[in-house]
Amino acid sequence: MKKNKLAGSGVNFFALGRVLLVLIILEVSLGGGGRLFDTGSVSPRMMLFGLGLAYTAAALLYREKIPREFVFLTVMFVALSSVSAHISALENQPVPAALSDFKPLAYFLLLPFFAITVRSVNDVLLVGRLLKFSALTLAVSYLIVLAIWQSGGVTTVQMYDWLNPAHSPQAEFLFRGDATFFFKAALYVGVGVFFFIVEKNRYRNGVVLMLLLAIALTMTRGMWLSVFMVLAVWAFFCAADRLKGAALAAGLLLVAVLGVVLINETLPSAVQSNAIRMNDLSALQGITWRWWEVLLGRGLGADVLGRPAIEITYVNVFFKQGMVGILFWFLPAIYLTWQMRFIRDAELRFLAIPYFMAAAFVYVVSFTNPFLTNPLGMSVVMIAMVAVRVISLSESRLPVESPPRLLA
Repeated sequence: MKKNKLAGSGVNFFALGRVLLVLIILEVSLGGGGRLFDTGSVSPRMMLFGLGLAYTAAALLYREKIPREFVFLTVMFVALSSVSAHISALENQPVPAALSDFKPLAYFLLLPFFAITVRSVNDVLLVGRLLKFSALTLAVSYLIVLAIWQSGGVTTVQMYDWLNPAHSPQAEFLFRGDATFFFKAALYVGVGVFFFIVEKNRYRNGVVLMLLLAIALTMTRGMWLSVFMVLAVWAFFCAADRLKGAALAAGLLLVAVLGVVLINETLPSAVQSNAIRMNDLSALQGITWRWWEVLLGRGLGADVLGRPAIEITYVNVFFKQGMVGILFWFLPAIYLTWQMRFIRDAELRFLAIPYFMAAAFVYVVSFTNPFLTNPLGMSVVMIAMVAVRVISLSESRLPVESPPRLLA
């Protein structure tokens, strides 16, 4: 991007975009569902979202170019949302419910912003540092708070009053009885695993183990299983010795399964959670669909098995946007896979693989948790698309600066 687009007004447009990029990434990676702090009807995420759109509009006004594929995806998103809104009106879905469904999806409109502000390998390195910083901050903070609670430093009632005073299931922190709690931003602890696992310093294993410990203590089976599934695939395909890679992949999958079994035996609510998911899957078999509902869904705001949404992201998408919606939300995964094929240089592939694995993690964990179609997971996928494209187009063998090592 040219640095002097707004030189006449004394504004460094490039620097402004970089600051906004940092703020948006830190807010979404540390802020969980976006309501970590009560700021009234307009949350910090909404304000930053608006600033991101305004920055994009200004950049387009000054003739900054957005890669064609990202323009195409943005136009497709607008078209799909318009069709879904039209179907919603035809199906007489409640307007507040339709708006509630669209609100998290709208974050996809920041794709052009990421494409404008992440243009070089150095930008990619900056984003990687931010994601690792967030993962470390979240994991360390979580482990400290959990240790204080379980050591008797605070009571369970005090923890509830502090982290979830309204006892709401939509809160940022959800308690697993009096044993532990889950926080929505934990997704980025999982993302951090993939960025640290490829590091080449002596602290790597310790940091990765700490991140995995934090995930394990949240007792979130889907997240635990998804992290190890992605790591297993990476170990199998990226190992120099395929036999050793297969053995390592099998070991990782074994750890994943053992962890899920242990959580099932330890977590009191696991039986109820399993029953709800099984009932949902059984109920799907008895639903009658019209052909246009299969193709385009029942519109935004449609109930899913009698509820506004269920845990399985792809079932929600099918109910509300049909097979067309499923195809659209898998286009980023297809694009990422296609771009990875063009990265041959070992150093550049080393830089791209954490982004690819992080996006894959979001897709896998969305089978059990609604991440892909909300800002938490959507941001990971959008950033990964932009970063991998930048890396694939880079002609230099090595990045301008050394790969970031926060713990070196």
